[in-house]
Amino acid sequence: MVNERIIQNNVWKRLWKSSTTHRVKLFAWRCIHDYHPTRIRLDRYNSSIGTQYAICDHNEETMEHLLFHCRHARTVWRLVNVDIDEVQRRCDSVSVWVESWFLNINNNDDDRWLATLMITAWILWKDRCNMVFQGVKLNPFNSMHRIQYHLHSHLLDKSMNTSIVNSSAHSQWNPHMQDVLKFNVDASFDEETNTLGTDIVLCSHAGNCEGIKGFYIYGVLSPGAGECMDIQEPLLWAREKRFTRIHIEADAKLVVQSITDNVLLIQWGNIESSEAD
Repeated sequence: MVNERIIQNNVWKRLWKSSTTHRVKLFAWRCIHDYHPTRIRLDRYNSSIGTQYAICDHNEETMEHLLFHCRHARTVWRLVNVDIDEVQRRCDSVSVWVESWFLNINNNDDDRWLATLMITAWILWKDRCNMVFQGVKLNPFNSMHRIQYHLHSHLLDKSMNTSIVNSSAHSQWNPHMQDVLKFNVDASFDEETNTLGTDIVLCSHAGNCEGIKGFYIYGVLSPGAGECMDIQEPLLWAREKRFTRIHIEADAKLVVQSITDNVLLIQWGNIESSEAD
């Protein structure tokens, strides 16, 4: 029971079976239950917080204002081809709207559209949090790029799961060209603290270790920015050492695709780092 509405079991099943990431599913679950810590809810327990929405600075911060009425949100919805005016006419609350996403899902097109709705709503909430807690200036087109990044990751992971398993048994290691130095890069991103740890191993063409570096990076705004660091750090090291022939191995598919296909699939932000040799 949510706000005196009985939610069908199929809604919860389809939500948790959707192939988006867990944090996006959890956000949708909170939307249906109206559990988000908006200022209008927090004001019930601490009136000193205030109810004004930080982006608009004059309206009460509710989920309805955040997703339906805010100028930034309305622009982003239009960029993903959602008629937010029609949504408002049909649904009197965010809870009712999000519930409707999971009532009729029949094919892959529906699954893609569902992922678009879930990710866009989640990004708008992240925009709100980034502005309130980090002072990030909002730009609808930056938000759109982040939506494309997460949506592309969602679809890429779904389509490649089987092919990666099937092809892995046939993969072979091939030595790289002589006189070419290879950088092996691996990184781990923590979404809770926005920190990234990066390890770089430099090897000769014969496989001999020529050097090791580790970087601890904080203030990374997204996994996409972390993938950019995967590529940037060995390039900076190569420039410092004046290497002219290098090869980089890193798990940064979206960065590589953004470079080779000239399509922006990543978000870049200002970051700071500390280095440990």
